[in-house]
Amino acid sequence: MNWNIKPDKDLLEKLVWDYSLVELSLFFETSNKTIEKKCKELNIELPPKGYWHTGARRDSKIKRLESLFSLKEKIQSPQEAGK
Repeated sequence: MNWNIKPDKDLLEKLVWDYSLVELSLFFETSNKTIEKKCKELNIELPPKGYWHTGARRDSKIKRLESLFSLKEKIQSPQEAGK
């Protein structure tokens, strides 16, 4: 797996319920299939089909993406400081 940031099981489990696999694939700069395979490998249950296409979850997509990428900046900042 060639992820820029490698989450542990607990973090990945939380992320797959807070963000869609497509959003996470942008965040981790990998494919959604790679994330799906990693979840299967770690026995992480994924949201059911259609979960991200309903009501408030669909409408809040921009806010979720903004929060996801602000998280990425926070994670990468300490790593870059150590270089």
